[in-house]
Amino acid sequence: MSIDTEFFGGQPPRWVSGATYPFGFIALSTISPHSYERIVAGAGTTDPSADGTNWRRLGAGSIKSIQRGVISFSGSSATATVSSVNTANSKLTPLGFTTNTGSGALQGNDATKIVLTNATTITATKVGAINTIDVSWELEEKW
Repeated sequence: MSIDTEFFGGQPPRWVSGATYPFGFIALSTISPHSYERIVAGAGTTDPSADGTNWRRLGAGSIKSIQRGVISFSGSSATATVSSVNTANSKLTPLGFTTNTGSGALQGNDATKIVLTNATTITATKVGAINTIDVSWELEEKW
C-alpha cells in the first residue's frame, strides 16, 4: 500500500507479528479497531494495542465495553464478578446507593465505597452492618 493511498483515505496495512517497522510507520491492530504509529523502529510479537513501549494509538479512543450492575449486601463488604477488563484502561463509577431494608433511613455508616479489585472483581465496602445496601455501578473499559 502506498503512502498516497494512506493519505487519501485508504486503510493502513494490518500489523504483522515479527515484522520490522521503521519509526513513524502506521499499522492497524489485529485486536482493536485502531491504527497505531511506531514510536521506536524495530520488530516485535506483541500487537500494537498492547505495546505502549513501541506503538502509540492514533485518534480518539473508543469504548470497548460497558458493564453495569448492583451489589446488594448487609455486612461490611461484598463483591461482584464482572467480565475480565484491562484495569489500566477501565473506569469504575458509582451510580448511587440505597437501603432496601424496612427501616428505610440511611445511616451515616451506610456510606459505601467501591473499587475495581482486579480484572474480574468489584468490591463494595461500608462501615456499618445495620441496613442492607444496594450499590449501583458502571464499569467502562476503553481500548
